[in-house]
This record gives sequence, C-alpha cells and structure tokens, in this order.
Amino acid sequence: METLSNQMTQNPYHHGNLRQTLIETGIEYVSKHGDHALSIRKLSSLCGVTHTAIYSYFKNKDALIDAMKDYVCEEFANSMEKEVAAANQKIPQETAYALATGYVRFFLAN
Repeated sequence: METLSNQMTQNPYHHGNLRQTLIETGIEYVSKHGDHALSIRKLSSLCGVTHTAIYSYFKNKDALIDAMKDYVCEEFANSMEKEVAAANQKIPQETAYALATGYVRFFLAN
C-alpha cells in the first residue's frame, strides 16, 4: 500500500483548486498523524508546491486548520441533508433513523 507522502510526491499538484487540495490533503494527513504533526512545509511538500504558495490562501497554520474544520462541518451538514432528503419525512421515526445512521456512516467514512 502506498503511503500518503509517496502518493502525493508522485502526483504533485499542478493546476486546479489549490486551496481545496491543501484542505483535503491537510485533513487526510491530520487524520493519520494528528494536528501536532502538520506543518506548512510538510503540507507544501505533500502537495508539490512551495510553502509560500500556501500563504496565498491561509495566513498561518491556525487559519488552515480553521478552514479544514469548516470543510469537515460543511461535508457533515451536506451528508445529513442527503440522509434526511432520502428518508420518508412523513414518518418522524424514519427521519430520526436516517439522521442517526447518516451520522454514524459519515464518521466511519471520515
């Protein structure tokens, strides 16, 4: 199995939404190593960009981590909205069940 570091080094960022790439790569790294291990230089290395490129999007590491938290919260909210939309909302128990299982499903996947 390929490590995150090897995978990102082999597939460096070239074009597209760098901010999104930084956030998603940061989340993946933190989930494996903890937020204490994340640094701007480490993230820039994983994404194949200079560390100064990150400062075009985030003032500092704290701003990056805040953006990562916002991203996860938004993904969670979107996931919950989909679960509720798929449930038979005329039956409150089904909506509650959809929310509960969606909650568990989201956190197992993330």
